[in-house]
Amino acid sequence: MTSSTTDLATAYDSVSTCGATAAAADTGTAFPSVTESTAGPARTGREMLRQLWEDGWGRNELDLLPGLFAPTVAVLGHHAHLADQPPYGADVVREEIGLFRGAFPDLTMRVSVSVTDGQWTLAAWEGRGTHTGPLLGLEPSGRTVHMAGAYLARVVDGRITEARHTVDTLGYTQQVGAVPGAEDAPQDRPAGPADAPALPRGLDGAVPGPSTPGDGEGRALVRRLFDEVLGADGDIAALAGLLHPGRTVQENVGTTLPGGFELAAARHRTLLAAAPDACFRLEHLLVEGDLVGYGWSVTGTHTGPLAGTKPTGRPFTFNGTSVSRVVDGRLADTLHRYDALAIFDQIGRVPPAHGTLNILG
Repeated sequence: MTSSTTDLATAYDSVSTCGATAAAADTGTAFPSVTESTAGPARTGREMLRQLWEDGWGRNELDLLPGLFAPTVAVLGHHAHLADQPPYGADVVREEIGLFRGAFPDLTMRVSVSVTDGQWTLAAWEGRGTHTGPLLGLEPSGRTVHMAGAYLARVVDGRITEARHTVDTLGYTQQVGAVPGAEDAPQDRPAGPADAPALPRGLDGAVPGPSTPGDGEGRALVRRLFDEVLGADGDIAALAGLLHPGRTVQENVGTTLPGGFELAAARHRTLLAAAPDACFRLEHLLVEGDLVGYGWSVTGTHTGPLAGTKPTGRPFTFNGTSVSRVVDGRLADTLHRYDALAIFDQIGRVPPAHGTLNILG
């Protein structure tokens, strides 16, 4: 099965407008910004990403890595500009695992939910470990840390050829005390994934529902979300027709919260207050049964308050990955994974010492 649009690795940085569709900049060739997959038989993507995270990262089984990655892997997302870095693949992942397991020797991982269409697979993962070794200049804190992220990969001929990784960097840096004030924050983090902040009830360990003629609902709902609500002339009121009234949302390692229309609209307004020019781009979309996974990015200018910080006038960009279950024709339980620390790095402000931003509806 093939992707229905231009390769995301070349298209990613060319997208110039908001919403679900855009035109390539400076090429004269129009194409959708979304790399959209058509439903097909799941092959090995789900098992490969389970092996990568639960066995490779979680059990330090490094010998399996060469069998997972192609010799050349395209890196998607806001890290794609790091051309001076070693080519991403098995060797780089081996180094990353060694770095993190040096800091968290008892690190364990699990894939909590995954969506696959046979070529692309999205896996949301969570993990925990005790910070007993140095990490990126941070001295050991002895604290138990809960981590979360999402990994989107394209599998061709049984190997990962493209990858987009989203990590909640702010969450684990807060927990090890790297953010000023975090050392005084109450240590209420759980001991492990089983006791971690509960995922939305419809997604924890979710198995996609059976394929039905209505599977296109998830695809259409997410496109409408970006076109009608998150587009350049978005209407927040349109959320009412897209979100299930019993919807719940988890943002990064935060607590799962109600996510119906009123609360989702309030969170969206919080982000728009910080960056009225916020531009949301839908960049990847795949559907499996009643689950829909989507990769996206946000750019904007920090001209309003954000998590207690004063406006700086600086631009920022961050990307993320989400999974939703469709219930009764609406988007229900949802999880969002994104790198909030990247926002504060770019605007030059100190992030909050604890807690998630809760800025995504």
